[in-house]
Amino acid sequence: MCIYPSLGSAMNTKLSDKTIQALKPQAKAYRLNDDNGLSCFVTPSGKRFWRFRYMWLGREKMLSMGEYPHTSLELARKKTLDARALLAHNIDPSADRVEKAAQAKIADANTFEAVGTAWFGKQKMAESTRVRDGRILGYLYKELGSRPVGTVDAANLLAALETIEARGTHETAHRARTLAGKVLRYAITKKLAHRDWSADLKDSLSPQTVKHRAAITKPASLGKLMRFTTTRASRRRWPR
Repeated sequence: MCIYPSLGSAMNTKLSDKTIQALKPQAKAYRLNDDNGLSCFVTPSGKRFWRFRYMWLGREKMLSMGEYPHTSLELARKKTLDARALLAHNIDPSADRVEKAAQAKIADANTFEAVGTAWFGKQKMAESTRVRDGRILGYLYKELGSRPVGTVDAANLLAALETIEARGTHETAHRARTLAGKVLRYAITKKLAHRDWSADLKDSLSPQTVKHRAAITKPASLGKLMRFTTTRASRRRWPR
């Protein structure tokens, strides 16, 4: 006797691809059971869907496992075993799917570019610095912008930095690593990422070229510099 009379008859048999391909639609929907709660549900229009039935807190529930042939028999069985593994850990597979879908939606909305833009908008800096850092962030967005920020890891961050570095702009690549770290740390505070990978890449880029400035060697010039930096004259132009 069928547990769900409205679904038509249910037949117990171990399914095969040959069996499923040979299924014909009937006036009423019906299902063929496979194993571990998996069954193939056949509609009057001839469509075939995978269903997993299980007990949760004393109530029978159903979880869709996809449509045949887009979801093969082998894949449907694997998804069923995954669901049963969740049950073994006292997790409702239906609730788990809803939660993961919600998390995926949040991740898709919180790309590296979206989070970076939010972080950058909160920063106070000189206009020249804003223009420079905005340009560098743009380089990062070109490589990582569409990625959910929580999926950015050391490998793809390094690839992005090396792309910037390949242009011969080593200093820009180092600035990009610093900015990426700030974006990732901001994402961590929002619970959108778990780690700042930029710190691991400190020694992965070519070293920056150190520019040495000319030293003051004349005592008179040194004295002038000291007076300049310790008086109000520091707010005016360097005296000639």
